[in-house]
Amino acid sequence: SAKEVNRLFGVALKDLLGHEANFEIECGINVKMHEITPKLEGKRINFNAMVIGQDEEKTYFLKACVICPSCEAEIIVLPDENKMTVVPKCSKCKIPMKINYDKSVTDFIQNIYLEEPLEDAVNSSPKRYHAVITDGLIGKTFAGSRYNVVGVFRSIFDQKTGINDIVIDISEMRDV
Repeated sequence: SAKEVNRLFGVALKDLLGHEANFEIECGINVKMHEITPKLEGKRINFNAMVIGQDEEKTYFLKACVICPSCEAEIIVLPDENKMTVVPKCSKCKIPMKINYDKSVTDFIQNIYLEEPLEDAVNSSPKRYHAVITDGLIGKTFAGSRYNVVGVFRSIFDQKTGINDIVIDISEMRDV
């Protein structure tokens, strides 16, 4: 368990340093896919899954430089926790700003689709979830492969339907 890992690591660190140090190794809450519920919203979770599909690679802004086409005011816009960037209106001119791609920084992002391993499923009915991976995991994740997944359960509001889409924002994937 994460508590036991933290305890053992703490003992080893105290022996090495000669004093106690504050730390916590965050492994996420261990769950099976069918145990993922809205109560885990925003929490780091850890589960086993099989990749059953993936979309093409895309990019998102790590940092977008936006400029006013009228007064040439320039600001930096950062994405939200869902990796979405909103381009604002100019505070002086009140017109939509434009992205200056030459001064912006992007990274890869890819949608993948996860399925619960059949041996973990309830009544042989595996759960499926949409997930998102970024730069370091792009090209290293393959359909049909099983992984131990660490990510954050997020709800993303869909303005057209008024209903949230569920996305697992993956930070780590290890072969099982």
